[in-house]
Amino acid sequence: MDLRQILVDYITQVGTTESSRQFIDPRKGKAVTRITVDNWKHGRAAPPVWAIQQVIDLSNKRIDDFDGVLPWEGEKLRICVPCVRGVNAKLVKILNYLQYRHKGKVAIDFEENTLVDIARDRLAHRFLTSKAEWLLFIDDDMVPPIGDYAQMRNWGITVPSQFGSFDIIQRLVTRKKTLVSGLYFDRFGKGIAHYYEAINNEREALWAKGAPYDKVKPTKACGAGCLLINRVVFEAIKTEVEDLKMLPGGIYRYFERMPGVSEDFSFCARAEVAGHPAQVDFGCLVGHEGTKVYWNS
Repeated sequence: MDLRQILVDYITQVGTTESSRQFIDPRKGKAVTRITVDNWKHGRAAPPVWAIQQVIDLSNKRIDDFDGVLPWEGEKLRICVPCVRGVNAKLVKILNYLQYRHKGKVAIDFEENTLVDIARDRLAHRFLTSKAEWLLFIDDDMVPPIGDYAQMRNWGITVPSQFGSFDIIQRLVTRKKTLVSGLYFDRFGKGIAHYYEAINNEREALWAKGAPYDKVKPTKACGAGCLLINRVVFEAIKTEVEDLKMLPGGIYRYFERMPGVSEDFSFCARAEVAGHPAQVDFGCLVGHEGTKVYWNS
């Protein structure tokens, strides 16, 4: 059962009028209208992520009890969120806003699993069975830009002004790279960018701390916290990488950890073998949430 059907079933069970009293729009701080709920129920408008989350909360269920997909007719891009203990409140607002901004083109999928490599593989599998062209991984501790600096500040999200003028989807897709990451930083305050050269080269790390730059740079590997992947990358890996393992259900292990290597760096290594080396967009800075939201300063 997909997440939209969960919402429809809940509205049918509770009733449209009563449902409209229970759904609270976090942007406005008040209940939604009966017309809005009726539009969700009959498919005239896609339900936002916050409404799905509220249904789950109201029914006392966990998001990983479901297959996680919030489909949207005509989707071109699927935001995939691997999460360990649910999705943080900041990111729920951000995902809802991005989906609203890209009406009819963006779907969102969640996978809750303590093993992030398995979560990513399951999300990739569901993406490949969809009609979407692009998969955008956004981890549950990321704070990506949405193109509306003022709105993020209104939500209480501290965002440096120079990072709030573009939205991550438009920014990365228009780079026209099959595998490209935004730039995010160590959340323990060391200021090390999460891509291979910066982690292994002090000069590159210092250079990254001076971002944003309007530059896309090839890299040996990058983190998958805000990683855009075209479906051709997965297809090439299946064709070109030997001994690619599978999980039950025909799920390919694109993100299986190589010895001593993280799951995202392992994926980049396979992608490079398949002819799709990773790139990093130094103009696309993304917050990394810990005890605070970490940027490159």
